[in-house]
Amino acid sequence: MNALVFITGKLQTLYKGAKTTVTRNGRIVELKNNLRNLDSALSDKYHEFGEFVYKALKSGDSPELDGMVNKLDELIENYNSTVDELDRLQNVIRCPQCGAVLKPSYSFCPICGSSAPKPEDKVVICPNCGRSNDASGAFCTHCGTPMRDSEDKKIVIDMTAKEDSPNGEPQA
Repeated sequence: MNALVFITGKLQTLYKGAKTTVTRNGRIVELKNNLRNLDSALSDKYHEFGEFVYKALKSGDSPELDGMVNKLDELIENYNSTVDELDRLQNVIRCPQCGAVLKPSYSFCPICGSSAPKPEDKVVICPNCGRSNDASGAFCTHCGTPMRDSEDKKIVIDMTAKEDSPNGEPQA
């Protein structure tokens, strides 16, 4: 009977891990689709904004551009936060100065020479919405779901990337 309880426990653990992975991967696909839509909306707004400014300057009017600038700022903020969340889920590290993608082993950006940020070792993935959260939180900051399982353990995904050596074995 102990073997059955042990196997059941192992299967439940595997199921939880698989469910978290599927949820995380689904969120990545959703974020990539959102980025495509936001990129298109930004492009359209920039075109509209440029045409509006051109016509206003050509006519000599001094139009009130606040509404258009606010809409652009909102789209840019939404785009950047989506990129940030996607980067966290995919363990992408970017240079804070120029935005270049960096390997975890880099101490400095090879493009601009700025100090590279250290990657987060662990993030907590919400089992309900699949979004990443700070590992110190007890609840999802997006949907409010508790970030602990029934045994009061954090649901933590190790996001530390181990680069493979040329022979395919993980490096230390």
